[in-house]
Amino acid sequence: METNDITATSYIFNDGRIAEMIYGPLKKITGFALWENNKMSIELKIQLDDESKANIIPLSAKNGMVAKKFVLFPSTATEYVSNLELYNEVRSFLSKYITLPSQFLTVATAYVMMSWVHDQFHTLPYLRVIGLYGTGKTRFLEVTGNISYKSMIAGGSISHAAVFRTIDMIKGTLVFDEADFRSSEIWSEIVKILNSGHTKGFPVVRMEKNKGDKFDPTTFEVFGPKILASRERFVDEALESRCLTQYLLPLKHNTAPTHLPKEFEQEALDLRNKLLMFRFKNLGHIPIDETTVKDSGILRLKQSALALTCVAKAIDENILTKVTEFLKDYENELQAQQVNDVKADVLICILGCLKKNKTEKIRIGEIAKEFEDRFKEHYSDIQTEKYDYDSKMFFSNHDIRISPKRVGSVVRKLGIGLRRDGHGFYIPIPEEQRRIQLLAERYGIDQYPESN
Repeated sequence: METNDITATSYIFNDGRIAEMIYGPLKKITGFALWENNKMSIELKIQLDDESKANIIPLSAKNGMVAKKFVLFPSTATEYVSNLELYNEVRSFLSKYITLPSQFLTVATAYVMMSWVHDQFHTLPYLRVIGLYGTGKTRFLEVTGNISYKSMIAGGSISHAAVFRTIDMIKGTLVFDEADFRSSEIWSEIVKILNSGHTKGFPVVRMEKNKGDKFDPTTFEVFGPKILASRERFVDEALESRCLTQYLLPLKHNTAPTHLPKEFEQEALDLRNKLLMFRFKNLGHIPIDETTVKDSGILRLKQSALALTCVAKAIDENILTKVTEFLKDYENELQAQQVNDVKADVLICILGCLKKNKTEKIRIGEIAKEFEDRFKEHYSDIQTEKYDYDSKMFFSNHDIRISPKRVGSVVRKLGIGLRRDGHGFYIPIPEEQRRIQLLAERYGIDQYPESN
C-alpha cells in the first residue's frame, strides 16, 4: 500500500465509473466491482487518475468490520431480468422470513432497493417498526439489513462515537434497535445522528485531538438510509415525520421460520449481488419526479418520501400506487396524532376565540378560559394516566384550572408570536393570522374562521 492510497468501500469517479467493494466469503478476499461503459470488471485496486500514483483500495478481509460481518458486502454484481422482477425477488425473500402487512411489505421492499441508490437523492426517509417484545422487530432488522446497501447492524455494545465514525467511513445503511440504546447515556447522541442523517450536508461535528494535543473541529457525514426498531414514537415531531412506520402486533399466526435456516445467508448474498447490479444500472438515472408526492400535505414527509416514490416509479407504476397509498394512510395517522396533541387543543381554542370575537387581539386569558370550557373534563380524566409532559402540566389533582401562563407556553411552542401591553400578553391577529391558518391546516383542524 502506497502512503497516498485511499481506502474506501465505494467510489464514484468524475468520468462516471462506479467502484463498489466486494468480499468473497469463501476465499476471504476483498476487491472492487468496477462499472465502466455499462460493463463490470473485478479489480483488486483502482488507480485514482492518470496523473496520480494513488490507488483506491478496499478494506482488508482481516478488518473486523468485514471478517465479523458487521458490514455486509456483495461478492460480485449479478445480472437480473428487470427492476420489477428484482422487486418481486426481494419481496419474496422478505415475506419468506418475516411476517408483515402487505402494504408495508411493499414499502419495505421498495426501501431496500432505494438504499442501493440513495446517494443520488438529497433527503431520505427512515424505515421503522414499532412493537413490544415478541412482535418480530429484531427479525425485521436482521432480514432487511442483510440485503440493504452496505448495511451496518449495530447492537447495544457500540458507542455513539463508533456509530457516526462508521457511517462516515462506510456510507451505507444503519440498522439498529432503539431498545439497545434508549436506557443508555448515548441515546441523546443517537437522536442527534438521526436528526442530521436524513439530509445531505448536515454532518455531525466533534472536537478531535490533533498531533499537538490540541482540539480541532472534525465533521462526520452521517447521511444515509436507516432501518430502525423501537417500542414507541419519537418525542421529536420533526424526526417522527421522517419515519415510515409500521406497528407490529404479537405474532399469533407467524408463517416465517422460527430460526433462520442455513440457506438464508446465501440467499441474502445472491440478492445483494443482484442489487449491486441494480445500483450500477440505475444510480443517477432515476428521474426526480416531484409529482409522485404531490398529494402529500406534510412537508417533511413529502421531502423525505420523494426518494422512495421515485424509486417505486422506476420499478413499476403499480408499485408507486401502492407506496403512495401507504403514504396517504400514514399521513392521516400523523395528522390524527397531532390532533390528539395538547398543542392542537390550544390551537382549537385560539380558533374558537377568533370565531366568537373577530378582533385584532386575543388575550391569553381568553384562550385559557376557552380551554377550560372545552377540555376540563377530558384533561381531568387523563391526569392520572401516562400522558405527554405538556398534557400533564395543565391539570393536577389539586388544581383543575388552567393558568394563562401555561397556555402561553404552549402558544410559544406553536411558534405563534405574543405581544404584551398593560393588560398582559396577547396574540396580535393581523401579524399572526397567516401562521395560525397554516397551523390549522397542518394539524388537520378544519375550523379556521372566514375573513371579513
